[in-house]
Amino acid sequence: MYVKLCLRNIRRNAREYWAYAITVSLTAALVYAFDLLITARELQEISIDFETTSALLLVISSVVAAITMGLIRYATRFMLERRSREFANYLLLGMRKKKVCRLFLIENIGIGACCFLCGLALGSLLYQIIRSILLNSLLETSYSFSIDFSFSALSLTFLYFFLAYFLALRKSSRRLKKTSIHDLMYTGIRREKTILRHPVLRFLVFLFSLFCLLMGIWAIPGIYQSLDPGLSLMLVLLLLIVGIYGIHIGIPAFLESLCRLPFIRWKKARLFLLRQITSKANTNGALMGTVALLLSISLFCFIIGFGCRFLYPVMEDYFCPFDILLSVDAPRVDYQTALHAIQESCGIQQATEYPLYYSGQSAVTDSLEDGYYHQFLSDITDDRCISLSDYNRLRTQVGMSPVSLDSESYLIHTQFPEYSSVLRNIQVPVTIAGTSLQRQGIYEEGIGQEYGGNGIGLLLVLPDDVCSRLTGWSSCLAVNTTSSPSKDLAQQLYQYPYVSQDGISILGENSVNLEIRSGDNSAIVGYLSISFAAFYLGIVLLLICATVLSLQQTSGVSSQQYRFSLLNRLGVRESQRNQLVFQQLAISFFLPALVPLCSNLFIFQMVIPPGYERLFYPIAWKSLLLTYFLFFLVYLCYFVATYLSFQRHIGEIQHRRI
Repeated sequence: MYVKLCLRNIRRNAREYWAYAITVSLTAALVYAFDLLITARELQEISIDFETTSALLLVISSVVAAITMGLIRYATRFMLERRSREFANYLLLGMRKKKVCRLFLIENIGIGACCFLCGLALGSLLYQIIRSILLNSLLETSYSFSIDFSFSALSLTFLYFFLAYFLALRKSSRRLKKTSIHDLMYTGIRREKTILRHPVLRFLVFLFSLFCLLMGIWAIPGIYQSLDPGLSLMLVLLLLIVGIYGIHIGIPAFLESLCRLPFIRWKKARLFLLRQITSKANTNGALMGTVALLLSISLFCFIIGFGCRFLYPVMEDYFCPFDILLSVDAPRVDYQTALHAIQESCGIQQATEYPLYYSGQSAVTDSLEDGYYHQFLSDITDDRCISLSDYNRLRTQVGMSPVSLDSESYLIHTQFPEYSSVLRNIQVPVTIAGTSLQRQGIYEEGIGQEYGGNGIGLLLVLPDDVCSRLTGWSSCLAVNTTSSPSKDLAQQLYQYPYVSQDGISILGENSVNLEIRSGDNSAIVGYLSISFAAFYLGIVLLLICATVLSLQQTSGVSSQQYRFSLLNRLGVRESQRNQLVFQQLAISFFLPALVPLCSNLFIFQMVIPPGYERLFYPIAWKSLLLTYFLFFLVYLCYFVATYLSFQRHIGEIQHRRI
């Protein structure tokens, strides 16, 4: 009997729970896909650091599971309130409360089981998509479709959802047992609690929160320049959280002040609309604040996800422009053995051998030692130098235009904007090999200075005749290959004995600096893992927020029966009613999203270190635009579906009354 009745109730109320069922299914799919990703053997073999990546994904998956528990708890409470009058009728007909609770539990377990199974099927497909992107498109590893089953991934996903449903249904069943028939009968129309009753107090909270939000946004660019960036970041986040919550708690006072304006007061449609929004905002300020906060996190996660996806190739081109950059701390090193190994391993497209020199002075380096960079430059006794001809050969090899230099001038090349920002403000004349030189310019393109291969952070470009009189410091080899270097090539290049012009054999990592591009996939797997983890968290939060808003709006239909029937008696046409419904839902949906959408225009600057704007800004704005596109796409789908459902409910109410 229970099973038959439960199936009938589920079938009858299927349209009521569409948002909840879709979101739980998608969340289960995401959780299962990423649990499969954690246990993927192929990725473990590709990246030596995948254990760290797996730990990160596991933490994110646990956070998503905790958030999903909150959604399921909210949805079960919504179902209970939505069905409260039906359960009251069961009790009036003589059904025991214990059996009503059992009926409610069976229905929700059935819905949850269906959502879980759909999520597993969709998650398996999603895992294949993620796997193909990682292996085929990005890691240049052959991909073949295979049905992967992981008992640990399935067990972990099942554990998450079992705990979520167990805790939510346990609380809902206890609530149902303690609620009287009278309370069940009038649950949908009872008066909800107002957070702040006094309108003046709410208005003051609104103004204070707006001030906190603006202060937090204004303080974002100064995080990196502060003495304690960690403390500054915590303060900024606190201001943003207080601002977001306070605005949504105090916004009813702002809306009520709008209702008192003459051009709104005498417009019944506008007045009705604002009163509808105000009544919801009065009782759901904390909920709307939570939704707005989660939406802010979701948008920020999308920005991080897109940013990491686009950032890695740019960072690789900037910090490692050559496929192989080898530097040995000795002048005039014989690289024939290394070149032969590179040719055998991945082929040589272009190779440049060149020396770096001691300048005999450290005037440029000393100009940076008084600030933050002292700890990095304190052991440097000489400015490192390169001849103009060798420098132009390097620029040509990475696709940059050659530069010219006066006979009594020098150039500075540093790919660290924090260095150039300091050096541009000072003019440092130098005397090298008896020649007085003035600075002609500063260049910031990437030529491989990350690990000291081409100077420790900076390099002086000198005329060739000046360099001919200097002592050699190191011998460098920059190679562009025809294919990606293998993993084993790096170990080979470290182990080779390099013979200097003095006949000294040099061996060991202390004297050999090596930057090799794509020799190990750990870096790209790390970037992609952060990207997928951010997308994972962002899309789940977005789906949950949209679901909460949808359930919150559809749950209030029964309490608004009298208001819409009153409009019908006043002669409001159906088209006008539908317009009011559309406006009400549009404001209710997009009001919590307004602050996150506006604030994220500034918050994304937190991930851009000062001085790297030229490098990061194009990526950041591209990520921001894609984030907003994805947000509106998902948000509009939920909004349209909620509008159609709300409109259908109101139409049914009007039809019954007629």
